[in-house]
Amino acid sequence: GGGGDRERAGGDLSPASPVGDAASGPGGSAMGDSHPAVRARLLWLRASAAVFVLYLHGSGSLMLVAVCVGLWAVGKRRDARLTWAAALLALTVNELGTEWLRWGSLVPPLAFLDSLPLLGGGEYAWHSAFNLVLLRVISFNQDYAEAWRHAHAHSTGVVGGDGLVVVDERNCPAWSYEWRVRQPQPLRRFSLANYLAYLFYVPLVIAGPTLPFNAFASQAYTPAPVDWPFVRRYAARWLAALLLLEATTSYFPLFSFANTTHLYSTFTPFEVGVAGYWALNCIWLKFLVLWRLFRLAALADGVEVVENMNRCMTNSVSLEGFWRSWHRSFNRWLIRYIYIPMGGSRARGVPQWAPRAVKEWGTTSSVGRAVVPVVRHVASIFTVFTFVALWHEMNAKLLAWGWLFGLAFVPEVLANRSLRSGILSKQRRKWWFLYLRAAGVMTNIMALVIINLVGFSVGLAGMSRMLGQVWSAGGGGGLVGHAMFYYSLSIVLITVRDLERAGGRDVKT
Repeated sequence: GGGGDRERAGGDLSPASPVGDAASGPGGSAMGDSHPAVRARLLWLRASAAVFVLYLHGSGSLMLVAVCVGLWAVGKRRDARLTWAAALLALTVNELGTEWLRWGSLVPPLAFLDSLPLLGGGEYAWHSAFNLVLLRVISFNQDYAEAWRHAHAHSTGVVGGDGLVVVDERNCPAWSYEWRVRQPQPLRRFSLANYLAYLFYVPLVIAGPTLPFNAFASQAYTPAPVDWPFVRRYAARWLAALLLLEATTSYFPLFSFANTTHLYSTFTPFEVGVAGYWALNCIWLKFLVLWRLFRLAALADGVEVVENMNRCMTNSVSLEGFWRSWHRSFNRWLIRYIYIPMGGSRARGVPQWAPRAVKEWGTTSSVGRAVVPVVRHVASIFTVFTFVALWHEMNAKLLAWGWLFGLAFVPEVLANRSLRSGILSKQRRKWWFLYLRAAGVMTNIMALVIINLVGFSVGLAGMSRMLGQVWSAGGGGGLVGHAMFYYSLSIVLITVRDLERAGGRDVKT
């Protein structure tokens, strides 16, 4: 888009003024879908996607495209349940039975397609990239179903001559990134050619960030001018992050022993805590360098996408804020396609499929009316984290990681609801409330370190050994020392957030 640095940096994606008007487009000139410039742009996107996917996966790209076309056909039924069932089945087969997904296994006469000499084997196996492609498949199918409902139900909004439903521009300025995400596209844009161009869009196909189809199609057909001064500054920032990563991994080789848990037995309690903390920070920096490189390529191509990791991992005062800033684009995908459809934090009432006794209790009892929204909120959170864990990899370590995050969210959900309901809001001005907040932030930071090391480094057994070592060596003094460090850090973080809020900055992350 044509927004300023704040929008491009991945902060508030709804700038104060729109970059254009809804009638003329972000550049101030109207171009229809058949305009020569638009057709040339689409031809480039489709051709580059085809060439790049063949380069990445060689002969395997044929099976990948076949699976994706099958899922596209499922999406044409416009049934969310069918889309999700097919997607989860494909995810499971890809994870547990990749030997089945070969032409020789499925259609023996076509076994020659598994190893065409002309295409070769590619850079890496196609099933290694399938999980990220699947997010785009679900996005396309769900956005198509939404666009079809809007196009055939005029009562849901004002429908323009091009089939687009007008989004309320008071909260979402025209042609901002968020406006492009929410604005349903004309049905003619949900073609198979656009679908494949979206799935294999070159700058984002390897690792993201995740881009909804609505935003991709809007920017493909109605692009905004590239902000080259910002792109150059962004490239300089990326280079600085890369140099920092190189220096950090050269002098602190944490990745070399992060998965070798027996080395931790040689560390002192202090060294165990420092190593675990820095390992997580190095993981953060590694992903930051990767995601910003691919986002830089997309920005140079004129495609706006959400900035992942818009805050340092340490600079998180809540679990919700951590997820809003870590894999920011994936978090928005989860909210749009799982969390909100399940009810999320605004869920009210008992679902229709619940037993009659539960419905009666949830509607007639005051306790039931208070408990049901909380239970639905927590259920939404656990569903999201179960999907996230299984999406990463179907193993016990990551499933434990997802469920531990779900459990850690429960106290935060209850505390936030207490603040909104007035139970604790009256205590905000008390002198001790700052220290109570700091205790909560300290607990969140320690939970982030422990849970992420469980999921992406040492596992449950390794974490149990690490905590046991710290406890036995100092009689709990090591854990208390680390807790006091995080508590002091929490005071600083809360003060920074309060200053940001006073200055009018978005402090949701």
